[in-house]
Parts: sequence; C-alpha cells; structure tokens
Amino acid sequence: MLRKHSILLGIIISLLLLLVATLYYPGGSQSDKNSIGYDWKNNYLSNLFDARAVNGSENASRLWAIAGMLFLCASFALFFIKFPKKISSKGAAKIIRYCGVSAMIFTFFGGDTLSRHGDQIRKHAGSYKYVLHHSIRIQVEIAFIGNSFRCLPACFLQL
Repeated sequence: MLRKHSILLGIIISLLLLLVATLYYPGGSQSDKNSIGYDWKNNYLSNLFDARAVNGSENASRLWAIAGMLFLCASFALFFIKFPKKISSKGAAKIIRYCGVSAMIFTFFGGDTLSRHGDQIRKHAGSYKYVLHHSIRIQVEIAFIGNSFRCLPACFLQL
C-alpha cells in the first residue's frame, strides 16, 4: 500500500514541509519590508529559500523549504520513473523517463532551492530589476513545465 501511494505521500509531505516553512518565515515582502511572517499575497515561494529574509533577518524557514522541495522533486522523479512503464512505445517511455528525472534534478539543484545568488540580486539591483528577474524566471518555469507536459495527452492515447 505504501509503495502504491508513495508519490502521493511524497507530495503531501512536501506540501506540509513547505507550509511549515511559511510559518517559520521571519518576514518582509516586496510590498512591505517590515511585515512579519509569510504573506501569501505579497511573498514569493522563492523567498523561503534565501539565506536572509526580505526584512534582513536570518531565514529560519530555509531548511524546511529545502526539505519540502527535495520531497517534491523526489516524488515527481519517482512519477517519471513509474509512468513510462504504462507506455507501449519504448522510445517515448525513455524520453519521458530521462527528461522528467533530469528536469527534477535540475529543479532541485539548479533552481532557487540551493541558490546563493538571491541575496546578491536584491543587494545590487533595484526592486524593479528584482521583480523583473522573478517574473521572467516564473514565465520561463511555466513555459518549461507546459512544454514538458504537452506530450502527455499523446502518451495517454497510447495506453
């Protein structure tokens, strides 16, 4: 039973860890640097991964957020390992498996999760450049995710 629902369990654990991270976030947002706690309306999820919070204090939520992202990426990687077994085309199955697992590895190591550059971006750039950086990054991530899952309907037709 645990093996059958391991992906769902991993996603639930990751969401709970990210929720705990928002509870430990010291404060500050782009709209109010002196605010206390994580504001779902004004903070980015990537704020949880920085060494320092927007208000300048030590970010106690960082380890919780990294653990949550680790579980999320591992769960999706497990999905990309298990899902291709249901596809009859060996070539498509290999592409989905290798690209999906590679994307999850890149997401964890290459994204904001372990980035040490977030503080330098805010320190050396104005708020306009910071917002522009994050909006471009979010658009690129959405485009990447959209293109990654564009082939899934064709895979379901082959089942």
